[in-house]
Amino acid sequence: MFLGCVEMDTASIGQKRKKKSRLESVFQNEMRRSFLHFYPKCFYYKIPDGIRMGDWSSFIPPKPFDAFCSIDRINLAIEYKVHKVHTAWSLSALTESQLEGLESADKNAFYGFVLLNVRHGLGKVRVDKVYIIHISSVKRLMKNGVKSIKFDDLEKYKQLKKIKLTDDTVGWDVRELISCMVVN
Repeated sequence: MFLGCVEMDTASIGQKRKKKSRLESVFQNEMRRSFLHFYPKCFYYKIPDGIRMGDWSSFIPPKPFDAFCSIDRINLAIEYKVHKVHTAWSLSALTESQLEGLESADKNAFYGFVLLNVRHGLGKVRVDKVYIIHISSVKRLMKNGVKSIKFDDLEKYKQLKKIKLTDDTVGWDVRELISCMVVN
């Protein structure tokens, strides 16, 4: 029995993924350089995305989070997210495997964080901020039925300051992340 064929515009889907992943990749590189700048003896490891075999492949098993970093016996499990809109950040941007991975890491000698980079606008009205959101805060919001965090509400979370690193590249002052081991 022939069910027919559905034509999908995979080119536009691929373009959206590439643009988002490119921004997230830039942010991840900024963070990696920042960790190594402030803590040269830290251990930083980005979990690979897996082998790409087209637009529809995925990491098997699902990636628990993006990276982990160990600084003087303090272990961080980090999920990087980039958001380009000035309204609200949807909690659905975190997959079930990311939530489970961060929560499991947080229970087992790691601190689980989402680092949300909000970047949009140009020139003097450009916004480029990084918010530190502990996994327990995300889980608490979801348990209370919250589907997204409004941009104004993000301001209550701690932020990383944008800085110039010694090699004239942009980075973030990650020392603030170490100082917020208390759940926000």
